[in-house]
Amino acid sequence: MGAFQGLLDPHRRNHLLLCCVLLAGCSSGAGGSVPLTTAASGASPLARTSTSPSSETWFAPDSGALKELAVSNYGAGSGAGDVQFFNKNYEPTGSIIYGLNSTDGIWLDAKGNLYAANLSGTVTEYAPGASSPTFTYSAGMTHPIAVTTDKKGNVYVGEGDTEPGYVDEFPQGSNIPIARCATPNGGQVGGVTVDKKGDVFVASGVSASSSALVEYPGGLRSCSSAVLPVPVDYVGGIELDLSGNLVVEEQILGEILIIPPPYSNVQTTLLGFGGDPYQVALNADNTLMFVVEASTGVVVVAQYPSGTIEKTLTNDITSPTGVAVYPPPKPAR
Repeated sequence: MGAFQGLLDPHRRNHLLLCCVLLAGCSSGAGGSVPLTTAASGASPLARTSTSPSSETWFAPDSGALKELAVSNYGAGSGAGDVQFFNKNYEPTGSIIYGLNSTDGIWLDAKGNLYAANLSGTVTEYAPGASSPTFTYSAGMTHPIAVTTDKKGNVYVGEGDTEPGYVDEFPQGSNIPIARCATPNGGQVGGVTVDKKGDVFVASGVSASSSALVEYPGGLRSCSSAVLPVPVDYVGGIELDLSGNLVVEEQILGEILIIPPPYSNVQTTLLGFGGDPYQVALNADNTLMFVVEASTGVVVVAQYPSGTIEKTLTNDITSPTGVAVYPPPKPAR
């Protein structure tokens, strides 16, 4: 979504298409093509099946198997967007349309609550199995793009429409923010993730070749931040793996970077994601990686950390902008 909101209007959408033309390998990638049929074609809409536990906050070490996959489609249906749900075999299990408005990034927390960042200026939260929002976050927001939670359930929102961009923190179920911090490099926010200690990591970009990865040590309350020394080009979504490595999407280059602590050098560059990789999600045991390719309109399933592409999920994912998995990974140690 180049820089981070290429689907907001036609001229930004054209940037995504241009990236696809410029990059070699902008096809759907290696591996088999697995059709994903939306609820309109098969499953009952607004009938998401809850797969979450009733009480556990996190999971046993052997609970890494994928149970649910969620994909957000910007502008689907009437134009407000939707979130489609699939089981571990990538078969449709339901969808959500209520409360969404130009849906972008999404997140599933450890209790199965879904969070959807809506470019209209809200983040809507859905309890497991709910078809309508159970809570809406909106204070101070303009165009939320990315959303995640920490181990305590606090909600973090990255905004990508202004320079500087902002990252906000809310207690779960409260519209009174704990903190709101501007990016130190003046860039828009493309992704946000939080580790076990509460350190917040943000992907921030001004333009091509002018991006940065930013850390807020200890959290956002003081808004104290540091730009990490690793050079990046045009970053999108980010995630932390279980070892504390940052998994970073390079949108224009079509690459996924694995960057270990202290985040000064790239350890591994995964290739073959040529369709403007925009958002990324890891499963709980970090054996699978799901990559949204915004320009080609697909979700790529790859092995992690090798990057070997297993499947390309297509059909009726008209304009994917977000992907989330349940159960999610524990916060990085």
